Amino acid sequence: MVPCNMRRSLAAAALVIAASGCGSSPSTSGGSPSTSGGSPSTGCSAFCEQAGPEQGGLAIESCTSRRYPCQMLSLLTSSAAVDGDGRFRIRVRCGWERDCSGAVVVLKYVTNQGENEAFHACAKRPATQRQACVDAWFRLGGSDFTARRRSTASITVALNTQGSQALGRTGVLRPDISAHIKGDQGKDVVVTDFRPRASAGTPQPFTLTARG
Repeated sequence: MVPCNMRRSLAAAALVIAASGCGSSPSTSGGSPSTSGGSPSTGCSAFCEQAGPEQGGLAIESCTSRRYPCQMLSLLTSSAAVDGDGRFRIRVRCGWERDCSGAVVVLKYVTNQGENEAFHACAKRPATQRQACVDAWFRLGGSDFTARRRSTASITVALNTQGSQALGRTGVLRPDISAHIKGDQGKDVVVTDFRPRASAGTPQPFTLTARG
């Protein structure tokens, strides 16, 4: 899911993270194969690493045009168990006329130091730098994926160090799952309504739990 305030915060969040270095870390590869119309996970490529509001490295376009319909990728999973390597699996459906290829990114928006798990990834920084960790997007993981046109796929997503630490604090994490499709000329096409839904169509939160 990419909430509405994400689009408003793209430029500001990118500047905050670029200045502080908070929330950015080398991505963890996800190497488990995909099934049902997907391709093996190949880790987090340059496109994956640059996708999302906290990176700001790609030309961004929202899925609002006929060329990039918002229904081109749907999230079918509302919860997942994370294994000891920080990996979890989700199911997606590519409803596009082309194969859906891009990256799934795990994010958390920090609005208050004391109320968000992701803030603790920066809690040990010098006091003069901690403000940069508030009101900004934290990148907690991400992986490349490909889902074949008009098919359902199971793909592996990997948390990074900050994501694993945030999950480890309580064993439960409710992040935003952001989908980014490779558009024409290398554009990052953001799927703005990438979130699980109940049978009645009502949006649901996405939940990660630590596998016991």
